[in-house]
Amino acid sequence: MPHTLVTSLAFEHPLGFTAQATWNFVSRHYSDRENTPVGSADGLFGPIDAYHTVDLAARYTHRRTGLSLALAVKNLQGYFTDAQGRPNVFIASRSPEGIFPGGFGQTMVTLRWDH
Repeated sequence: MPHTLVTSLAFEHPLGFTAQATWNFVSRHYSDRENTPVGSADGLFGPIDAYHTVDLAARYTHRRTGLSLALAVKNLQGYFTDAQGRPNVFIASRSPEGIFPGGFGQTMVTLRWDH
């Protein structure tokens, strides 16, 4: 089983602005009980290297109208490349049917109205 650590820092301003940054860490671990040190050809067995992600979120709420606008960025480093120019993609899982990649960045924008 991997060790995980999640830390968050949040900020709230009385004028309706909130922000949050979250760092997630998962330690190196194995996908099988035998702790197979080398990945199998089908991707089902082998190690999963340690990885971390950074998520950011911000929201502004106009209290008088109830309208709020939010922006969330999941896995910020998924938008960048490593020193060799390769995307920052990692193995998130090897089950149930082989390697499942993680590391792709997502951006979401939300408009909400509460009356």
